[in-house]
Amino acid sequence: MAGEAFGRGSALGLVREATWGTPLSRTNWLQIFSCTLQERTENAYINHLSTGQADFSDEYNVRTPCSGDLEVPLLYEGFGLLLEAAMGAAPAEGGGGGPNYVHTFNRGTLFNGLTAELIRGTSGKSEIFSGVVIPSWSILFERGAVSRFTASLLAEKATATRSTAPTASFGGTVQARAMLAHHVGSITWGSAYPAQRIEISVDNKLERMEDLGSLYTGQPGMGGYGEVSIRATISHRSDALYNDYRSRTEQDLTFSATNGTQILAVTARNCRIRTAPSNIGGSGLITEEIEFAAKSDASDGALSFALTNTQATYGIN
Repeated sequence: MAGEAFGRGSALGLVREATWGTPLSRTNWLQIFSCTLQERTENAYINHLSTGQADFSDEYNVRTPCSGDLEVPLLYEGFGLLLEAAMGAAPAEGGGGGPNYVHTFNRGTLFNGLTAELIRGTSGKSEIFSGVVIPSWSILFERGAVSRFTASLLAEKATATRSTAPTASFGGTVQARAMLAHHVGSITWGSAYPAQRIEISVDNKLERMEDLGSLYTGQPGMGGYGEVSIRATISHRSDALYNDYRSRTEQDLTFSATNGTQILAVTARNCRIRTAPSNIGGSGLITEEIEFAAKSDASDGALSFALTNTQATYGIN
């Protein structure tokens, strides 16, 4: 009997597809916290009346969805392909002249797809998925923690069989590239507000495209307008945010993560506070759990990232 497999040694390889659903060799490798992407065959009984037994006797394959969740460390470098897939547009390049380059990611509607290869721990096997898109995702900055990128994944399908795993080639260590809690500055929304926790959440509204003739999805499309929200836990120091909530103030929200010359500058546009609970339930610190809703305007999407690093090209390892 083969030995048991363990999760250590897992990794995720990525490449942007030239044509959605057509696999390409992986060029970008990421260290992961977890990944549950796989095919999940969906079956149903055929409810005909021509059996005399007590139980169903026939079934059929309804569809073969391929989906799962991904959680990875949020990195200053080697992370461009995931940001492009999450935002729906390739970044504007050319900012800075080296050794520090600026890659500006804006919201878009072009979810072209990735080929992904999941190395499955110590099993010696990997699985390749084509047409991978990101229907929804979030970024979490939290005190005392490595920042995390979490995404729901939707793919066309997996390859026929799991095969021998390659050796992942990382562009650097998590330790050298990760965004950490102490890198993150205050939220600026009119005034500056130090926060204990900041979460960016985006729903791309990508939906399966089901046509006759296939068990697999066609290229997913946006079934509605995207939604961008920012949730922040802020110590109560004044009534300013509560007053802005009540008066329906609208303005841009910004903050940055900075580690030397590596920077992620976040801009959420046209934000309005949707909820601002500041409950008192004990003798300790009073916090405000603020949720901002960002919106696009005539010239810009609701969210943008300006990522400064030493990589001249955004999509490299």
